[in-house]
Amino acid sequence: MSRIDDLTKALRQSQELGPDAILPAAEALLAAAEAEGDRLALRQAANAIGVCHLMRREFPQAREWFQACLGLCREAGDLANEVGLLGNLGLIHLMQGHYELALESFLLSLRRIEESGQAIPQDATLNNLAIAYHYLERYEQAAEAYERSADLCAGRGDGAAEGRTRLNQAQSLLRADRLDEADMACGRAAALLAAVPEAGPRGVCLATRAAVLLKRGRVAEALAAAEEAFEVVENHAQPAERMGLLLTLAQCREQAGGLAEAEAGFRAALELADTQCLHRDAMECCRYLSRTLAADGRLGEALSFQEQALERHVRHFTTEAARLRGEAEVRHQAEIHRLRNVELTHLVEELKAANAAITKQKEELEQARHDIQTLAGLVPICSSCKKVRDDTGYWEQIEAYLLRHAPARFTHGICPACADVLYRQMFPPGEAAD
Repeated sequence: MSRIDDLTKALRQSQELGPDAILPAAEALLAAAEAEGDRLALRQAANAIGVCHLMRREFPQAREWFQACLGLCREAGDLANEVGLLGNLGLIHLMQGHYELALESFLLSLRRIEESGQAIPQDATLNNLAIAYHYLERYEQAAEAYERSADLCAGRGDGAAEGRTRLNQAQSLLRADRLDEADMACGRAAALLAAVPEAGPRGVCLATRAAVLLKRGRVAEALAAAEEAFEVVENHAQPAERMGLLLTLAQCREQAGGLAEAEAGFRAALELADTQCLHRDAMECCRYLSRTLAADGRLGEALSFQEQALERHVRHFTTEAARLRGEAEVRHQAEIHRLRNVELTHLVEELKAANAAITKQKEELEQARHDIQTLAGLVPICSSCKKVRDDTGYWEQIEAYLLRHAPARFTHGICPACADVLYRQMFPPGEAAD
C-alpha cells in the first residue's frame, strides 16, 4: 500500500472523531498529494479541510477551500463532487444569511445535475433552495421547491423526510395566503409524521394548521389546535419553533377574547425572539402586545410596546443592512478572484506565445550560425566548371549551394565582358545588362 493510500485511510478513520482529528489528517494527505501530483487525493484533502472549517463555523476559510476543490473537480470532470461542493457553498451562504448567493449556488447545482442527466439525489438541494426562497419572502417559489423535494422523498419511500418537507411547504403556502393548499399540505404532513417519535414536528404541524384556521376566522378551532400543539410539544421544540407556537397560541387567545392569557403568551414569545435575535418576530410580538394592552385599556403600556416595536424594526433593518453588506463583500471578493484567474489565464497564454516566438528565433539564429560556419570554411570548387562539392560529396552549381547555405537570393544579369562576347550587336561596348 502506498503512502497516499495510508493517508487516505487515516483521513477516513478521523472523520468519526470531529474536526480536531480531521484537520491534521487532511493536511498530511494534502502535502503528500502535492508532492506526488495526485489530483484525486488533492481533491479529497481540500474537501476535508473545507468541511473541517465548516464544522467550526469558520465560513471564509471553508468557502476558500471548497472553491479551490470545486476548480479541481471541474478540471477532472468529477460532477458528483462538483454538485456536492456547490451545495456546501450554498449552505455556507445560507448560514451567513447571504440568501441570494445561496440561491445562485443551489440553482447552479440543480442545473448541472439536469445537464448531465446523471442520477444524483436532488431533494436536499431542493430543500435548501426552498429555505433560501422562503427567507427572501419568495413564498410561491419556496412552496414549489418543497413540492419537488417532497415528491423525490416519496419516490424513495422516506415518509418522515416527506412529512417534514410537506410541513415546510405548508408554512410557505400559509405565508403566500394560499390557505386551501396550506391546509392540504398540513394534512398530508400530519399523516406522514404520525409515526415519527419526535414531538416537535407534530406540534409544529398542529400550530401551522391553527394559523390556517385563524386566518380563515375559525377562532375556536384554531385555539383548540394551538393548545393541542402546545401540549404535544411542551419543551421539546427548538427555540424558534417554540416562539412561533407561542405567538400563534397567543393570537388565537386574543381573538377568542382571553386578553390576559394572550398577553402572557406574547410576552413569552417576545423573550424567546429577543434571545434568538429574531428582530422581525420580536417586532411582531411588540405590536401584538401593544394591540392587546390597548384593548385592555392600558394605553400607556400599549404606547411603550409600540415604541419597542419601532426600536426592533430599526434593529431588524440594521441587521438586514449588515447582511446585505456582507453578501456584497462576498460577491466582490468572488469577482476579484474570477478576474485574477482570467488575468492569470491571459498571462499564461501570452507567455506561451512569447516562448514560442523566442524558440522560433533561436532556431532561425542557430540555422544562420550554421550557414555562416559552412560558408566560412574551405569550400571545394571545380577549377573548370566552378561547381561546388557539398559535405556528402555531391557536386552542384555554386548558386544552388549558396541558396541552401546563405540568406542571399540570386537575380540574373550579364557582365560587360560576356555581353561583348555574346551580345555584341545588342549592347554598346563596355555596358552590362541588368
